[in-house]
Amino acid sequence: MKLVCALVIYGLLGIESPGEIPRPAPETNAPRPVMPVEKFLAAHPELNRLNEGYRGLVAGNPTIGVPESDWTGLLASERFRPAAHAFDEGLLNDPEAQGRFDSFYGALSGNPALRQSLEQLQHTEFGQRSAGVDFSSSIEFLRSSPEAALPFLEKNLQGGGLPKALQPLMDIAKQNPQLLGDLKNSVTQILQNPSFSTDVQPWLSKLGEFDQRSGGAYRQLATQFMACPPDFEVWHKRNLALAQDPHARDWIRYWHGVVRRTPELGAHYYRYLHSMDKKDVPAAQSVAQKVLAIQNGAWPPPEAPPPLQGCASFQPLIPAPPPMPPMPALNPAGESSGAPRPAMPKPPAFPGRPAMRTYQRERQISP
Repeated sequence: MKLVCALVIYGLLGIESPGEIPRPAPETNAPRPVMPVEKFLAAHPELNRLNEGYRGLVAGNPTIGVPESDWTGLLASERFRPAAHAFDEGLLNDPEAQGRFDSFYGALSGNPALRQSLEQLQHTEFGQRSAGVDFSSSIEFLRSSPEAALPFLEKNLQGGGLPKALQPLMDIAKQNPQLLGDLKNSVTQILQNPSFSTDVQPWLSKLGEFDQRSGGAYRQLATQFMACPPDFEVWHKRNLALAQDPHARDWIRYWHGVVRRTPELGAHYYRYLHSMDKKDVPAAQSVAQKVLAIQNGAWPPPEAPPPLQGCASFQPLIPAPPPMPPMPALNPAGESSGAPRPAMPKPPAFPGRPAMRTYQRERQISP
Protein backbone atom coordinates (compact mmCIF):
# COMPACT_ATOMS: atom_id res chain seq x y z
CA MET A 1 0.00 0.00 0.00
CA LYS A 2 2.90 2.34 0.79
CA LEU A 3 4.32 1.73 -2.64
CA VAL A 4 0.98 2.49 -4.26
CA CYS A 5 0.57 5.69 -2.31
CA ALA A 6 4.11 6.71 -3.12
CA LEU A 7 3.77 6.06 -6.80
CA VAL A 8 0.34 7.54 -7.40
CA ILE A 9 1.56 11.03 -6.59
CA TYR A 10 3.77 11.34 -9.63
CA GLY A 11 2.73 13.86 -12.22
CA LEU A 12 -0.29 15.74 -10.98
CA LEU A 13 0.61 19.14 -12.37
CA GLY A 14 2.40 20.64 -15.35
CA ILE A 15 5.83 22.18 -15.29
CA GLU A 16 8.66 23.08 -17.55
CA SER A 17 10.37 19.71 -17.63
CA PRO A 18 14.13 19.36 -17.09
CA GLY A 19 15.95 19.81 -20.35
CA GLU A 20 18.19 16.79 -19.80
CA ILE A 21 15.28 14.39 -20.22
CA PRO A 22 14.20 14.43 -23.87
CA ARG A 23 10.83 12.98 -24.71
CA PRO A 24 11.16 9.91 -26.93
CA ALA A 25 9.52 10.43 -30.28
CA PRO A 26 6.77 8.06 -31.42
CA GLU A 27 8.08 5.03 -33.21
CA THR A 28 9.07 5.89 -36.74
CA ASN A 29 9.70 2.33 -37.84
CA ALA A 30 6.11 1.28 -37.22
CA PRO A 31 4.00 0.72 -40.32
CA ARG A 32 2.00 3.70 -41.48
CA PRO A 33 -1.51 2.36 -41.96
CA VAL A 34 -2.87 5.51 -43.58
CA MET A 35 -4.64 3.80 -46.46
CA PRO A 36 -6.07 0.89 -44.42
CA VAL A 37 -7.48 3.30 -41.80
CA GLU A 38 -8.92 5.61 -44.43
CA LYS A 39 -10.47 2.71 -46.32
CA PHE A 40 -11.98 1.33 -43.14
CA LEU A 41 -13.45 4.70 -42.16
CA ALA A 42 -14.81 5.23 -45.66
CA ALA A 43 -16.59 1.88 -45.40
CA HIS A 44 -18.23 2.85 -42.08
CA PRO A 45 -19.97 6.23 -42.39
CA GLU A 46 -20.89 6.54 -38.71
CA LEU A 47 -17.28 6.19 -37.63
CA ASN A 48 -16.10 8.43 -40.43
CA ARG A 49 -18.46 11.21 -39.33
CA LEU A 50 -16.97 11.05 -35.85
CA ASN A 51 -13.46 11.02 -37.27
CA GLU A 52 -14.11 14.02 -39.52
CA GLY A 53 -15.78 15.92 -36.70
CA TYR A 54 -12.90 15.23 -34.34
CA ARG A 55 -10.24 16.14 -36.90
CA GLY A 56 -12.15 19.25 -37.87
CA LEU A 57 -12.31 20.40 -34.26
CA VAL A 58 -8.59 19.75 -33.77
CA ALA A 59 -7.75 21.66 -36.96
CA GLY A 60 -10.11 24.57 -36.34
CA ASN A 61 -9.71 25.16 -32.58
CA PRO A 62 -6.06 25.83 -31.62
CA THR A 63 -6.86 26.04 -27.90
CA ILE A 64 -7.86 22.38 -27.91
CA GLY A 65 -6.22 21.29 -31.15
CA VAL A 66 -2.57 21.98 -30.33
CA PRO A 67 -2.44 20.05 -27.04
CA GLU A 68 -4.69 17.36 -28.51
CA SER A 69 -2.31 16.83 -31.42
CA ASP A 70 0.60 16.53 -29.01
CA TRP A 71 -1.42 14.02 -27.03
CA THR A 72 -2.28 11.80 -29.99
CA GLY A 73 1.38 11.92 -30.94
CA LEU A 74 2.15 10.30 -27.59
CA LEU A 75 -0.61 7.75 -28.14
CA ALA A 76 1.14 6.68 -31.32
CA SER A 77 3.92 5.35 -29.10
CA GLU A 78 3.75 1.77 -27.88
CA ARG A 79 5.84 2.93 -24.93
CA PHE A 80 3.13 5.25 -23.61
CA ARG A 81 -0.27 4.23 -25.00
CA PRO A 82 -1.08 1.20 -22.78
CA ALA A 83 -0.71 3.18 -19.54
CA ALA A 84 -2.74 6.11 -20.89
CA HIS A 85 -5.56 3.86 -22.08
CA ALA A 86 -5.64 1.95 -18.80
CA PHE A 87 -6.03 5.22 -16.87
CA ASP A 88 -8.80 6.49 -19.15
CA GLU A 89 -10.67 3.21 -18.86
CA GLY A 90 -10.23 3.31 -15.08
CA LEU A 91 -11.95 6.71 -14.95
CA LEU A 92 -14.64 5.57 -17.39
CA ASN A 93 -15.55 2.71 -15.08
CA ASP A 94 -15.49 4.94 -11.97
CA PRO A 95 -17.87 7.91 -12.44
CA GLU A 96 -17.14 9.26 -8.96
CA ALA A 97 -13.41 9.40 -9.65
CA GLN A 98 -14.08 10.88 -13.09
CA GLY A 99 -16.10 13.67 -11.49
CA ARG A 100 -13.33 14.44 -8.98
CA PHE A 101 -10.74 14.44 -11.77
CA ASP A 102 -12.82 16.86 -13.85
CA SER A 103 -13.38 19.18 -10.87
CA PHE A 104 -9.66 19.11 -10.19
CA TYR A 105 -8.73 20.24 -13.67
CA GLY A 106 -11.63 22.65 -13.86
CA ALA A 107 -10.29 24.42 -10.77
CA LEU A 108 -6.72 24.50 -12.07
CA SER A 109 -7.81 25.78 -15.47
CA GLY A 110 -9.74 28.68 -13.92
CA ASN A 111 -7.31 29.55 -11.12
CA PRO A 112 -3.77 30.32 -12.34
CA ALA A 113 -2.48 31.11 -8.83
CA LEU A 114 -3.58 27.75 -7.45
CA ARG A 115 -2.23 25.96 -10.51
CA GLN A 116 1.18 27.61 -10.22
CA SER A 117 1.45 26.70 -6.54
CA LEU A 118 0.77 23.06 -7.22
CA GLU A 119 2.99 23.11 -10.26
CA GLN A 120 5.85 24.31 -8.10
CA LEU A 121 5.47 21.24 -5.91
CA GLN A 122 5.53 19.08 -8.99
CA HIS A 123 8.63 20.86 -10.25
CA THR A 124 10.32 20.14 -6.92
CA GLU A 125 9.43 16.46 -7.08
CA PHE A 126 10.73 16.01 -10.60
CA GLY A 127 13.87 17.91 -9.66
CA GLN A 128 14.53 15.51 -6.76
CA ARG A 129 13.87 12.26 -8.65
CA SER A 130 17.10 10.77 -7.31
CA ALA A 131 15.69 10.97 -3.77
CA GLY A 132 13.33 8.10 -4.59
CA VAL A 133 9.83 7.21 -3.46
CA ASP A 134 10.29 8.41 0.12
CA PHE A 135 10.68 12.00 -1.03
CA SER A 136 7.73 11.55 -3.38
CA SER A 137 5.67 10.36 -0.42
CA SER A 138 6.49 13.64 1.35
CA ILE A 139 5.41 15.71 -1.65
CA GLU A 140 2.20 13.69 -1.87
CA PHE A 141 1.48 14.50 1.77
CA LEU A 142 2.07 18.21 1.15
CA ARG A 143 -0.32 18.17 -1.81
CA SER A 144 -3.13 16.15 -0.32
CA SER A 145 -2.90 17.43 3.30
CA PRO A 146 -1.30 20.88 3.22
CA GLU A 147 -3.20 22.04 6.29
CA ALA A 148 -1.63 19.23 8.34
CA ALA A 149 1.86 19.78 6.91
CA LEU A 150 2.13 23.57 7.22
CA PRO A 151 2.63 23.74 11.03
CA PHE A 152 5.64 21.41 10.78
CA LEU A 153 7.10 23.33 7.86
CA GLU A 154 6.80 26.57 9.84
CA LYS A 155 8.85 24.95 12.61
CA ASN A 156 11.44 23.78 10.07
CA LEU A 157 10.45 20.17 10.83
CA GLN A 158 11.64 20.56 14.42
CA GLY A 159 9.79 19.30 17.48
CA GLY A 160 7.86 16.14 18.22
CA GLY A 161 4.95 14.58 16.41
CA LEU A 162 6.42 14.91 12.91
CA PRO A 163 4.33 12.76 10.56
CA LYS A 164 6.19 9.81 9.12
CA ALA A 165 5.48 11.04 5.58
CA LEU A 166 7.48 14.24 6.27
CA GLN A 167 10.51 12.60 7.86
CA PRO A 168 12.34 12.10 4.52
CA LEU A 169 12.42 15.90 4.17
CA MET A 170 14.65 16.32 7.20
CA ASP A 171 17.87 15.04 5.65
CA ILE A 172 17.22 16.78 2.33
CA ALA A 173 16.41 20.06 4.07
CA LYS A 174 19.73 19.93 5.92
CA GLN A 175 21.55 19.70 2.61
CA ASN A 176 19.31 22.25 0.87
CA PRO A 177 17.73 24.76 3.31
CA GLN A 178 16.25 26.73 0.43
CA LEU A 179 14.19 23.70 -0.55
CA LEU A 180 12.32 23.73 2.74
CA GLY A 181 11.48 27.42 2.31
CA ASP A 182 10.19 26.84 -1.19
CA LEU A 183 7.97 24.01 -0.01
CA LYS A 184 6.55 26.16 2.80
CA ASN A 185 5.74 28.98 0.37
CA SER A 186 3.98 26.60 -2.02
CA VAL A 187 1.88 25.06 0.74
CA THR A 188 0.96 28.49 2.13
CA GLN A 189 -0.21 29.70 -1.28
CA ILE A 190 -2.22 26.52 -1.84
CA LEU A 191 -4.14 27.03 1.40
CA GLN A 192 -4.94 30.62 0.44
CA ASN A 193 -7.22 29.36 -2.36
CA PRO A 194 -10.71 28.39 -1.12
CA SER A 195 -11.31 26.17 -4.14
CA PHE A 196 -8.51 23.85 -3.04
CA SER A 197 -10.58 22.08 -0.38
CA THR A 198 -13.71 21.86 -2.55
CA ASP A 199 -12.37 21.03 -6.02
CA VAL A 200 -8.73 19.95 -5.76
CA GLN A 201 -8.25 18.08 -2.52
CA PRO A 202 -11.02 15.48 -3.15
CA TRP A 203 -9.08 14.13 -6.16
CA LEU A 204 -5.67 14.25 -4.49
CA SER A 205 -6.83 12.62 -1.26
CA LYS A 206 -8.59 9.74 -3.05
CA LEU A 207 -5.88 8.84 -5.54
CA GLY A 208 -4.79 5.75 -3.61
CA GLU A 209 -8.36 4.41 -3.48
CA PHE A 210 -8.88 5.01 -7.18
CA ASP A 211 -5.62 3.27 -7.98
CA GLN A 212 -6.71 0.19 -6.03
CA ARG A 213 -10.13 0.07 -7.71
CA SER A 214 -8.61 0.50 -11.17
CA GLY A 215 -6.02 -2.21 -10.74
CA GLY A 216 -3.08 0.19 -10.54
CA ALA A 217 -4.05 2.26 -13.60
CA TYR A 218 -2.75 5.51 -12.16
CA ARG A 219 0.37 3.84 -10.79
CA GLN A 220 1.28 2.75 -14.32
CA LEU A 221 0.74 6.23 -15.71
CA ALA A 222 2.57 7.92 -12.82
CA THR A 223 5.57 5.63 -13.27
CA GLN A 224 5.69 6.66 -16.92
CA PHE A 225 5.61 10.33 -15.96
CA MET A 226 8.40 9.94 -13.42
CA ALA A 227 10.57 8.19 -15.99
CA CYS A 228 9.85 10.85 -18.62
CA PRO A 229 8.48 14.13 -17.18
CA PRO A 230 7.84 15.70 -20.62
CA ASP A 231 5.12 13.08 -21.13
CA PHE A 232 3.34 14.52 -18.14
CA GLU A 233 3.61 18.04 -19.48
CA VAL A 234 1.73 16.96 -22.63
CA TRP A 235 -0.91 15.12 -20.58
CA HIS A 236 -1.39 17.99 -18.16
CA LYS A 237 -1.68 20.72 -20.80
CA ARG A 238 -4.22 18.66 -22.69
CA ASN A 239 -6.37 18.23 -19.57
CA LEU A 240 -6.18 21.94 -18.83
CA ALA A 241 -7.34 22.74 -22.37
CA LEU A 242 -10.19 20.22 -22.30
CA ALA A 243 -11.40 21.61 -18.97
CA GLN A 244 -12.17 24.90 -20.70
CA ASP A 245 -14.84 23.23 -22.87
CA PRO A 246 -16.47 20.34 -20.98
CA HIS A 247 -18.92 19.55 -23.79
CA ALA A 248 -16.16 19.18 -26.40
CA ARG A 249 -14.11 17.26 -23.82
CA ASP A 250 -16.89 14.69 -23.37
CA TRP A 251 -17.23 14.13 -27.12
CA ILE A 252 -13.46 13.86 -27.56
CA ARG A 253 -13.35 11.27 -24.79
CA TYR A 254 -16.21 9.41 -26.43
CA TRP A 255 -14.42 9.26 -29.76
CA HIS A 256 -11.20 8.02 -28.16
CA GLY A 257 -13.25 5.39 -26.36
CA VAL A 258 -14.78 4.24 -29.64
CA VAL A 259 -11.30 4.06 -31.19
CA ARG A 260 -10.11 1.87 -28.32
CA ARG A 261 -13.05 -0.45 -28.83
CA THR A 262 -12.66 -0.81 -32.59
CA PRO A 263 -9.89 -3.29 -33.41
CA GLU A 264 -9.53 -1.98 -36.96
CA LEU A 265 -8.65 1.44 -35.48
CA GLY A 266 -7.02 1.24 -32.07
CA ALA A 267 -3.29 1.83 -32.26
CA HIS A 268 -3.46 2.14 -36.04
CA TYR A 269 -5.60 5.26 -35.75
CA TYR A 270 -3.01 7.14 -33.70
CA ARG A 271 -0.23 6.20 -36.06
CA TYR A 272 -2.53 7.34 -38.87
CA LEU A 273 -2.97 10.73 -37.18
CA HIS A 274 0.75 10.97 -36.47
CA SER A 275 1.58 10.21 -40.08
CA MET A 276 -0.38 13.25 -41.21
CA ASP A 277 2.01 16.10 -41.86
CA LYS A 278 1.30 18.61 -39.10
CA LYS A 279 2.98 21.31 -41.14
CA ASP A 280 0.52 20.86 -43.98
CA VAL A 281 -1.66 23.80 -42.95
CA PRO A 282 -3.79 23.88 -46.15
CA ALA A 283 -4.67 20.21 -45.68
CA ALA A 284 -5.66 20.81 -42.05
CA GLN A 285 -7.79 23.77 -43.07
CA SER A 286 -9.48 21.74 -45.79
CA VAL A 287 -10.50 19.14 -43.22
CA ALA A 288 -12.00 21.83 -41.01
CA GLN A 289 -13.80 23.44 -43.94
CA LYS A 290 -15.19 20.09 -45.04
CA VAL A 291 -16.64 19.45 -41.61
CA LEU A 292 -18.07 22.95 -41.39
CA ALA A 293 -19.69 22.56 -44.80
CA ILE A 294 -21.24 19.19 -44.02
CA GLN A 295 -22.28 19.75 -40.42
CA ASN A 296 -22.52 23.57 -40.30
CA GLY A 297 -19.87 23.54 -37.64
CA ALA A 298 -22.03 21.42 -35.31
CA TRP A 299 -19.27 19.19 -33.97
CA PRO A 300 -19.44 18.27 -31.37
CA PRO A 301 -23.22 17.82 -31.64
CA PRO A 302 -25.29 19.77 -29.12
CA GLU A 303 -26.47 16.68 -27.27
CA ALA A 304 -24.37 14.67 -24.85
CA PRO A 305 -22.44 11.74 -26.33
CA PRO A 306 -23.82 8.22 -25.92
CA PRO A 307 -22.59 6.39 -22.85
CA LEU A 308 -19.54 4.19 -23.18
CA GLN A 309 -19.62 1.07 -21.11
CA GLY A 310 -16.64 -0.99 -20.05
CA CYS A 311 -14.72 -2.71 -22.79
CA ALA A 312 -16.23 -6.10 -21.99
CA SER A 313 -19.84 -4.95 -22.41
CA PHE A 314 -19.39 -2.23 -25.01
CA GLN A 315 -21.46 -2.70 -28.14
CA PRO A 316 -19.37 -1.47 -31.10
CA LEU A 317 -20.89 0.87 -33.63
CA ILE A 318 -19.97 -1.58 -36.38
CA PRO A 319 -22.42 -4.51 -36.43
CA ALA A 320 -20.83 -7.90 -36.17
CA PRO A 321 -21.00 -10.06 -39.31
CA PRO A 322 -23.74 -12.72 -39.31
CA PRO A 323 -22.60 -16.04 -37.89
CA MET A 324 -21.59 -18.76 -40.28
CA PRO A 325 -24.01 -21.71 -40.58
CA PRO A 326 -22.94 -24.63 -38.41
CA MET A 327 -20.97 -27.37 -40.05
CA PRO A 328 -22.64 -30.79 -40.09
CA ALA A 329 -21.48 -33.03 -37.31
CA LEU A 330 -19.04 -35.72 -38.30
CA ASN A 331 -18.97 -39.01 -36.43
CA PRO A 332 -15.53 -40.17 -35.39
CA ALA A 333 -14.16 -43.16 -37.16
CA GLY A 334 -15.68 -46.38 -35.89
CA GLU A 335 -18.72 -44.68 -34.29
CA SER A 336 -22.29 -44.75 -35.56
CA SER A 337 -24.86 -42.03 -35.27
CA GLY A 338 -27.62 -44.61 -34.63
CA ALA A 339 -29.49 -43.92 -37.89
CA PRO A 340 -29.64 -46.83 -40.38
CA ARG A 341 -27.25 -46.42 -43.21
CA PRO A 342 -28.58 -46.87 -46.75
CA ALA A 343 -27.60 -50.08 -48.51
CA MET A 344 -24.77 -49.76 -50.92
CA PRO A 345 -25.99 -50.13 -54.52
CA LYS A 346 -24.92 -53.26 -56.36
CA PRO A 347 -22.46 -52.62 -59.13
CA PRO A 348 -23.81 -53.31 -62.64
CA ALA A 349 -22.97 -56.73 -64.14
CA PHE A 350 -20.38 -56.66 -66.84
CA PRO A 351 -21.54 -58.19 -70.22
CA GLY A 352 -20.24 -61.62 -71.03
CA ARG A 353 -17.26 -61.96 -73.32
CA PRO A 354 -18.32 -63.12 -76.89
CA ALA A 355 -17.02 -66.52 -78.05
CA MET A 356 -14.11 -66.49 -80.39
CA ARG A 357 -14.78 -68.05 -83.80
CA THR A 358 -12.03 -70.34 -85.01
CA TYR A 359 -10.82 -70.61 -88.60
CA GLN A 360 -11.83 -74.26 -88.91
CA ARG A 361 -15.43 -73.57 -87.87
CA GLU A 362 -15.62 -70.85 -90.46
CA ARG A 363 -14.60 -73.30 -93.17
CA GLN A 364 -17.32 -75.81 -92.11
CA ILE A 365 -20.05 -73.23 -92.30
CA SER A 366 -19.00 -71.81 -95.63
CA PRO A 367 -20.96 -73.23 -98.63
